[in-house]
Amino acid sequence: VRASGRADCSQCCSIAHMNFLPPSLLEHCVLELRIPYSTQCSSVTCVDNIEGVEASASSRQTDSDSDDDDLNSDEDLEDADAGLHVQTIRVRTLPVAGSIGGKLWDSSLLMGAWLFESSHLFPPPAEVGARRPKLLELGSGLGVAGLAAAAAFPSLHVTLSDYDPAVLHNLHENIRLNFPSLVDQEQRLDVTPVDFRDFTKAAAATQPLSPELQKYEDAGLYGQVDMIIGADVVYDTGHNQLAQVCLSLLAQPPEDGTGWRPCAVFLLPDGRPRLRDFVNELVRAGLTCRIERILPSCPMVRRLRQAREGWGAGASFSLYFVTRAESCESST
Repeated sequence: VRASGRADCSQCCSIAHMNFLPPSLLEHCVLELRIPYSTQCSSVTCVDNIEGVEASASSRQTDSDSDDDDLNSDEDLEDADAGLHVQTIRVRTLPVAGSIGGKLWDSSLLMGAWLFESSHLFPPPAEVGARRPKLLELGSGLGVAGLAAAAAFPSLHVTLSDYDPAVLHNLHENIRLNFPSLVDQEQRLDVTPVDFRDFTKAAAATQPLSPELQKYEDAGLYGQVDMIIGADVVYDTGHNQLAQVCLSLLAQPPEDGTGWRPCAVFLLPDGRPRLRDFVNELVRAGLTCRIERILPSCPMVRRLRQAREGWGAGASFSLYFVTRAESCESST
């Protein structure tokens, strides 16, 4: 069974609940995702604040013609498609169809395209003999964004993560589907459990490390991640603990202030609840957050709308760039 579109994916998921399908069939149902992107860096964003994000969400929800306007304003899309490429990501969905981690989120596809178009924002390759820079995807679900990162940046050590054991098992299989030669190369691409609920302020204040956080030290993540990414990972009150996740897992910047500055990048739909609480908690934790709205008219967005029927309907998206504040760095 193969599916190439969002509607097909929904149909496949409904089939998963039919008792007459053997497990072998469910195991091999694969969704093939085609992510268009340009090597000419066609992403168009504007720096904004949380008020601008909320206004954008409200505008998209009340203007029923906005999606059609964006789709039809393609007079310059052909010029913007210079250097156009398509990356195919293959994922199994049926084994986790009943889980929130088994859904195909629009944000994950957009983040996949953004990753390919934003190589200048990512950690440079390591010097000979040094460890690979680490990129961690939080709340991976099907792993679309993390798998795209592994394809876009072969010099990085990419880790996919989630909290659901079934989702974690499925992530291993999705790695096998896309990178069969890397299955046993854990220094290049691997999977590990990460549960936001472990990262409480009390656990972070405990010395030596609490058992909840010691497991991340043992996994080589605590204070050792150069870049964190996450797509549509803020929609519940518990997700405010992402601030503590970033503080605990991000590596310290170079003492001389030069070189790569560890950061987190979250791509979130503007209409999600609790975004303001999320940003406020980042600031309270001693982190800085720069918000860039992804303009609906940018070629990256319009390509996805044209390629996938119903993609991003009624939605707009923003990027949240998170780093340690200088005062936070000096006190750690």
